[in-house]
Amino acid sequence: MDWNQSNTPPVNMGQRKAPPKAEKRPKTGKFDIKPRFSFNLKNFPWSSILGVVLVAAIVGTGILLGQHYQSGVTIQGVAVSGNYFTNEAQILQKASIQSGLPADSLRLLTVIENVESLPYVQMASARITHNGRVHIQIRERQPIGMFIHNNARTYADEKGVLLPIIPGRSADVPLVYGVSWSPRQDTLRSDAFLKIKDFLMEVQKDPIAFATISEIAWSPDEGIVALSNENGIRLVFGHTRFNEAIQNWNLFYRQVVAVRGPGNFSAIDLRYDGQIVTRESS
Repeated sequence: MDWNQSNTPPVNMGQRKAPPKAEKRPKTGKFDIKPRFSFNLKNFPWSSILGVVLVAAIVGTGILLGQHYQSGVTIQGVAVSGNYFTNEAQILQKASIQSGLPADSLRLLTVIENVESLPYVQMASARITHNGRVHIQIRERQPIGMFIHNNARTYADEKGVLLPIIPGRSADVPLVYGVSWSPRQDTLRSDAFLKIKDFLMEVQKDPIAFATISEIAWSPDEGIVALSNENGIRLVFGHTRFNEAIQNWNLFYRQVVAVRGPGNFSAIDLRYDGQIVTRESS
């Protein structure tokens, strides 16, 4: 071992150092030491725990009481609401609920699945009332346009789901051309439909556009082309920026067309930023 190139040990080698002087205790005679973990029953959130337990008990009791109550109830009838396109008889047939059936033996999930298989039904719910009647609530798909291809006509909602035309039931929507489908097809997915869908969803937000546009078509060159329901003015909205183009049509219709009359215009091009190109009738 090298001790500075000398065999002489350090001066303090083998000598014990005096221990450091002990700190004086506080006059109170207590150590100021903070525990790593403290638990105070007074600060424990008993109210929150009791609240959760109480809610769980109420829910559980309600379920048990409901089951006990339904065990002595029989089905007395079925009520349907929320349907317009879907005939009530079709819903009742799909639901297949028999009067006099014990309420606790009715599988509501099966009833809902059967009713939702109908073309116009987007969502259904079912519940048993206190008097034994089953209430079926319907939310139907809403057509955004009547799509015409060759001699075939069909409605479609915003998801592209094809909906049959039902005699006596109609929707106030524009006629749509330029989208094709096959007889076996149940949903529209083409790029043309997606563009038309985006345009129609914007049209529904604008009262003037919704009230003045009667027919629309898809053109690969010009994009969305529409006809006004007054004098058939040809309106070109393009491929994109539908919201801005529809706002321009709203403004131009209120400030110019409504003042001068729709018969003075044959075409209006709304594709350009900050510019409206018009062609007046000769």
